[in-house]
Amino acid sequence: VFPTFNPLNKVYMNSIANGNTTIGAGNNGTDFSYISATIGASSGKYYWEAKVTDLAEIDQVGVALASANFSNIGTTHGLQGTQYGGKGVQFSNGYKVGDGSGSAYMGGFSANEVLCIALDLDNNSGGADQTYANSTPAYTNLTAGETYIPAHAMRASGGNTGSTSYNFGNGYFGTTAISSEGTNASGIGKFEYDVPTGFTALST
Repeated sequence: VFPTFNPLNKVYMNSIANGNTTIGAGNNGTDFSYISATIGASSGKYYWEAKVTDLAEIDQVGVALASANFSNIGTTHGLQGTQYGGKGVQFSNGYKVGDGSGSAYMGGFSANEVLCIALDLDNNSGGADQTYANSTPAYTNLTAGETYIPAHAMRASGGNTGSTSYNFGNGYFGTTAISSEGTNASGIGKFEYDVPTGFTALST
């Protein structure tokens, strides 16, 4: 069983579709929309993918503490808000966001491009990229022993309410199958890109 997004732990995320793997229709204005997934972990190395189909003003892909309660918040901070333990990467400009701020990390993304996420809870680091050759972690300061969970934050502007489809291992982005399966040494899950050595799908 792979993660899906949890409609009980969200705020302002007005569209959840395709078996709770496609999210969108974020809040217009200053407040962010938030949602987290159904499965987290405190150890191990995990990989998943996110494909943006409609860029919102801001889309942030990453993780938050499993203890974060998104259902009753009203905030403008996004995943960089320190109260959620969130850390991630922003689609529009490739900035890494977390620890109360954002800074340059990688290039920005366009519609229909895939972001690859690697979460290393054995070494308390995480990163995102489209290739892992010569890549460096976005963060190396995840808190040991804490349970982290996939999370998404977004803020819309005008008609760009945003839409992103996640592949946690079932081999689909929304209703579209991956075009060519990458290598995966664990054999758990089907992904568009090669799964980094030692990583596997987050699953039960």
